[in-house]
Amino acid sequence: MAYDHDEQLIEATAVRRTRLARALLFGEHRLLRSWTDRVGTHLAAAFLAVLACAGCVAASFIIDLFANDERMGRTAPTPDEVTVSAPAGGAR
Repeated sequence: MAYDHDEQLIEATAVRRTRLARALLFGEHRLLRSWTDRVGTHLAAAFLAVLACAGCVAASFIIDLFANDERMGRTAPTPDEVTVSAPAGGAR
């Protein structure tokens, strides 16, 4: 087995980084880790993806509403165009 100082140094650095990251994430309870280490991260990512999708759908819906109003020739009335008319059937 050949002794390669560079590979040994890289592996030792990787192990040290992993230990420091786990100590930062889990603190005193680092021995209690299990398969649920990354469940919170995955749930947060899924939640952010759902929010992004909902935002895109809402933006698309609003843009479509404005596009339909323009196609039908409807525009928002200006204050000069607003008129008040008497109710149909006259006054009793």
